[in-house]
Amino acid sequence: MRARWLRRSSAGTAAILLVSTPAIFADTASEAEVVPELRAFAAASAWRDSLDSVRIPALPPPSDTESAIVLLKSPAVSSSPQTERTAAWARVSAEQERVAATLAGLGVTINFRYRILVNGFGVRAPIGRLDAIARLPEVEGVVAVSYLAPAEARALPLPEALPSGSTTLPQTLASPPGARAAHIALIDAGIDPTHPWLGGGLGPTFQIIGGADFIDGDGDPSATLQPASAEAHGTAMAALVLSSPVLQGVAPASVPRLLAYRVVAPELVDGRVRPVARTDRVLAALDRAVDPSGDGELSDRPDVLLLGLARGFDGGGLDPIARALRQADRIDSVVVVPAGNDGPSFGPIGTVGGVAAAQAVLSVGGMAGAS
Repeated sequence: MRARWLRRSSAGTAAILLVSTPAIFADTASEAEVVPELRAFAAASAWRDSLDSVRIPALPPPSDTESAIVLLKSPAVSSSPQTERTAAWARVSAEQERVAATLAGLGVTINFRYRILVNGFGVRAPIGRLDAIARLPEVEGVVAVSYLAPAEARALPLPEALPSGSTTLPQTLASPPGARAAHIALIDAGIDPTHPWLGGGLGPTFQIIGGADFIDGDGDPSATLQPASAEAHGTAMAALVLSSPVLQGVAPASVPRLLAYRVVAPELVDGRVRPVARTDRVLAALDRAVDPSGDGELSDRPDVLLLGLARGFDGGGLDPIARALRQADRIDSVVVVPAGNDGPSFGPIGTVGGVAAAQAVLSVGGMAGAS
């Protein structure tokens, strides 16, 4: 069992780094151009997300099919005691096979299966079939797929200078992580593992030891979108974690390792193509992040789960992402999420958005304009 202080330290590191995003990643106005009273507002406006901080969840455009998350009534694997999770995995898998046969009869395509944090599917169904799915006796509810967003893609290229307070860049490590090394799972846009801030590579002797790509469906979370700024947020977040001054002097075998999960892709929203993350992909990444080996045992779960995406508004109701984050906390992974990119731009209503409104998450944000 990992020492409790290690988990607390890891959570603090993730939170500090999420708060400490350097202004160079945003196209903020200089102090000479903005009077002091407006600095906070200008900084917040520069960090609007790529959905323009919409007040309701954005949905895919109409078509002859619709995407949804189907939640089943029976509990997920993580709801069972640790000693019973192997049996729970078999139970959930068997039930899903039975339901999958029914869904196939309705013409439904299953894109994702969720077993660990929630029990259900990510599906694409012909128009008009979701009501029939919702009436199945095994189904708790059906939720339309919507989007989470990274910070707006107005970021500048990552600079070569070190982050404030850092003295060295991440280095290639001589050996794989030790037994007490903490792991941080980052769910965000793709990353550039060759960038020096990220250690220059991906694998067991680097700080980024692995991950998965839920866009291309492979094990390489590297960014591929053009222009590169469309996925700069993933690289920026990974750089903040791996270049933290908190890690200076930590023994190589105990340096936290990062698992990166790519979920951001171009999507047509409100008539524009934007780099956003579909909630069915985010849910699949959360399920994989807490069980990287895919066996349902969960001893390899991360100490910190860092979801770097947000949406402008959460209206309550059945929310699969919020449920998954709450369950991740219950299995002892510290969940860190952004408070959102609205700041004071929309007043008190927009100050904290989703998924920061979920229970049992550590919601963090930045400060600007303070002297």
